[in-house]
Amino acid sequence: MKTSQRIIKNFLSLTGADIIARLLSTVLSVYIARSMGASVFGQLAFAIAFTNYFNLFSDFGLTTLGIREIARDKSQTPSFATNITALQVWLSLILIGVLGGLLFFMPLEINLKWLTFLVGLSMLPGAFSLTYVFQAYEKMEFTALVRILTQILTVVTAFALIYFTKNILALPIVQFLVGLLSALLIYYLLKRFIYFSWSQIEFAKIRFLFRLAIPFVISGLAIQIYYSLDSIILQFLKGSTVVGYYSAGYKVVLLLIGFAGFFQTAIYPTLTNFLKADLEKANELVARTSKLLIFICLPIAVGGTVLAPKIISFLYGNAYTESILPFQILIWSIFTIYVNVSFGATLLAAGRERQYTKSAVMGAALNLIFNLVLIPKFSLVGAAIATMITEFYVLISLYYYSSKVIKVSILKNLIQAFFTAVAMGAILVFLDLNVLVLITLGAVLYFSAVFIFRFLDKNDFDFILTFFRERGVIHD
Repeated sequence: MKTSQRIIKNFLSLTGADIIARLLSTVLSVYIARSMGASVFGQLAFAIAFTNYFNLFSDFGLTTLGIREIARDKSQTPSFATNITALQVWLSLILIGVLGGLLFFMPLEINLKWLTFLVGLSMLPGAFSLTYVFQAYEKMEFTALVRILTQILTVVTAFALIYFTKNILALPIVQFLVGLLSALLIYYLLKRFIYFSWSQIEFAKIRFLFRLAIPFVISGLAIQIYYSLDSIILQFLKGSTVVGYYSAGYKVVLLLIGFAGFFQTAIYPTLTNFLKADLEKANELVARTSKLLIFICLPIAVGGTVLAPKIISFLYGNAYTESILPFQILIWSIFTIYVNVSFGATLLAAGRERQYTKSAVMGAALNLIFNLVLIPKFSLVGAAIATMITEFYVLISLYYYSSKVIKVSILKNLIQAFFTAVAMGAILVFLDLNVLVLITLGAVLYFSAVFIFRFLDKNDFDFILTFFRERGVIHD
C-alpha cells in the first residue's frame, strides 16, 4: 500500500469510528437529559468535566509520546509500552486517591460525590489501554474497530440499566467494566497481529518518559481549562440544574466541533511537506481549506442561531428552554474553531508549537477570568459569553501567528459566506415546519446560492479533487 493510501486509510478508519462514537454518545446524553431531568444531567456533566482534569494527568501525554517514540523505533515497542503502562497505572492509582480525598471535603451532594468518583475510576482501565501502539504501527483499523464495539456495548448496556434502575450511577459502572474489556481486547489483538509482549520495568526510562511528557501536559491542561472550566464553576456557583441546561446545548455544539479535527488530520501531513518544499503550494492548500471550511461553518452557526428553539425542543423537550440562549451563543464556536483549523495546522506543521501553546494558554487564562466575572451575574449565559470571547481571541491569535508563515486572506470569503448564510436564516425564520425539514431546506437554499453565485468555483473543486485523488481517497 502506498504511503498516501495508508494515511487516508488510517484517517478514514479513525474518522468513521469517531463519528459513530460521538453520535452514539450524543444519543445516550439526550436520553439521559430527557428521562432524568436537567439536575441529574448537570451532575453527570460536572462529574465528566471535573474528572477530565484527572484523566489528563493520568495519561500525562504519554500516549501521544508513545506513538511518536514507537513509530521511530518499533523494536522498542515492548519497552516503551511496558514503562508507559506502569507509569500511567501508578499515576491513576495516586489520582484516584486524590480524587476521593478532594470529594470527601467538597461541599457537594453525596450522590454527586459518588457519581464523580465512579466516573473517575475509568482512569484505571484507560491506563491499561494500549491503543496507541496500533496507531504507532499505522494500523488504525484495529483502534477504530475496538472503539466502535466498546461504544456500542456501553450505550446499549447503559440504556438498559438506566431505563430499569433509573439510577445515573449505572453509567460510570458500565464505562469502567467496558473499559476493562476494551483494554483486554486491544491486548489480545496486539499479541495476535504484532506479536506484542511485555518487558521489564525500567525506572530510568520511566523518569525519562515523565520529563519528556511535561510539555504535552501543559498544552493539554490549557485546552482542558478552555473547554470544561465553565461547567465546574457553574456547579459551585449555580448548581446542577443550571449545569444541565448549559450542557444540553453545549453537547450538540461539541458534537459538531469534533468534526473539525478530521480536516486538520487530513491536511497536516501534506502541509508539513509543502512548508518545507513549496511555500506556494502550502499557501494554496491553506487558502482553499480555509475557504471551504468558512462556507461550511457559517451556515451551521447562523442556522443554529435561528433554529435554536426548535433544535432544543426537538432534542430535549420543552423543559430545556433555558438552554436556548446559551446554545445560540455557543453555536458560534463552530465558526471560530473551523476557521482555526488551517491556521493551527500551519503553526504545528511549521514547528511553531510555542506560539500555538502560547495562544492556548492565554485563551485558558482569559476563559478563567471571564467565567469568574460573568457567571455570578449572568449564570449560564455568562459562561457561554466567556467561552466565545476566549474562542475569538484564540482565532485572532492563531491567524496572527500563522500569517508570519503563510499569507492567506479570508475577508472576502467571510463576507460572501456570512451574507449568504444570513439570507438563508432570514427565510427560515418565517417558516413553521419540522426542524429536520428546515435544516434540510436551509442547506439546499444556502449551497444553491453559493454555487449559483460561484463563491465556490470549479478551481476550488478541482483542487480538492486533485488533493484527494493524489492521496488515494478517490480514483479516476
